[in-house]
Amino acid sequence: MAKPVVPLDPADRRDWVISALRRKGSSMRQIAFQIGVCPQAVAQALHLPSARIEAALAEKLELAVQDLFPERYRADGTRLCRTRLPDRKAA
Repeated sequence: MAKPVVPLDPADRRDWVISALRRKGSSMRQIAFQIGVCPQAVAQALHLPSARIEAALAEKLELAVQDLFPERYRADGTRLCRTRLPDRKAA
């Protein structure tokens, strides 16, 4: 089976992920429930970095996380960007 071509444009990728999840019998809401976050967090992860949610989406879609989010990961799967600033303080 050929590897699916994931759109690079964030808006196109969002639509692609939603339809791919539907084909797998899942949804962003189900992913959120499984990993214990709100559905909005999963939707935001398509535009803003979140390693945990990115990994859950990639796993459900049976893709490597670097194939789903190539602008956020190196080819070997290591992150290019941090998900939070290192000196961020809790309120």
